[in-house]
Amino acid sequence: MVEYKVFARRTLTIGTDPEFVLKNIKKNIVVAAKGFDFFNKTQSDDKIGRDGAARPVEIRPNATYINKLDYMIQDINNIIKNISIFCNKNNLIILCGAKTDNVSIGGHIHFGGRDIKGGKYYHSGRNDRVYNNTQKLVYALDFYLTPMMNLFIPIEEVVKRRISGYGESHDFREQHWGIEYRTPYSFLASPIMTNGFYALSCLIAHHYNHLKLNGVKQNLLKDYNRYIHSNGNGLETTNGKIYNIVKPTILKMMSRYSPNPKYNPYILSLFSLIEQHKTNISKDVLANYGLKKQESQPIVSMSAYSPSLNIIVKKIHNTFKGKKFDMHLRPYYKNGKRYLFYDIRFEPPSPLKDIKVYKHLSLSG
Repeated sequence: MVEYKVFARRTLTIGTDPEFVLKNIKKNIVVAAKGFDFFNKTQSDDKIGRDGAARPVEIRPNATYINKLDYMIQDINNIIKNISIFCNKNNLIILCGAKTDNVSIGGHIHFGGRDIKGGKYYHSGRNDRVYNNTQKLVYALDFYLTPMMNLFIPIEEVVKRRISGYGESHDFREQHWGIEYRTPYSFLASPIMTNGFYALSCLIAHHYNHLKLNGVKQNLLKDYNRYIHSNGNGLETTNGKIYNIVKPTILKMMSRYSPNPKYNPYILSLFSLIEQHKTNISKDVLANYGLKKQESQPIVSMSAYSPSLNIIVKKIHNTFKGKKFDMHLRPYYKNGKRYLFYDIRFEPPSPLKDIKVYKHLSLSG
């Protein structure tokens, strides 16, 4: 029995095919099926494509063992980098979320192996042990993953997605290789969320047999789902009760055995963001990954972004006229707004008192 458990854990795999919404420079949704061969692929072995629907695009990184998450994360990062090259060239952005501009998008997570229904080690007939294991895993994900994940997105989006028929609790689909957990939304908003939630999924998948959902947890999960279908009324209190159970349990799992200890800090970062109420993360994936197109125009032409930049240009010219200095301009993005960050390295000993006030300047106007 011990040999089986060790072997079964090693053969558990994780995969994913998260969806995104494309938008153009006018902030209109771009139909991926029209005009962009880069995204217009429907074969399952294509890294980037779409899943039959016209508007969302999806990525398909390689699956991996739950204790080898690094391989899948590296593949995700490479795919997003390739997308950024195409999007920056064509003035497009990609957005994640649950219900983005009335488009429901998912972040399905796949699990496979001899313990999971659909595993290749079993015939087409139902195997009770495998069926029970599958139910245990999905219920563990429903309680220990989904509510925590939903804290990082406006509950209105979760409600709208569920009303439209997507993202229901315990929503999974049997496949020949295992199961597809379909409850999560597209959560790849930033490296912290991507790495943290996939690492948490692997942690739950390793320990799911020991995660018993007793009466208290079952009732909390029922209340949670009922409140979501009631437009979120009463959800905050239930969220707090679930979180107070989830966090210590996850920490205990991490202390006993973590399949990916390198990614434990990302899980801890999720806790920190929740407790500091910093869960309002932008949906702009490329911006959050630091892959959004960076401007490289000369300093004078940069003044076109904002009238205030004319003041900076004049002050810089008057302060350093005839002197040698280097100026580095770098736009960056925060909460959907674009800012200009500049760094000046200069030879004269005089400080930059006159223009110091303009170090962070909003480029929204």
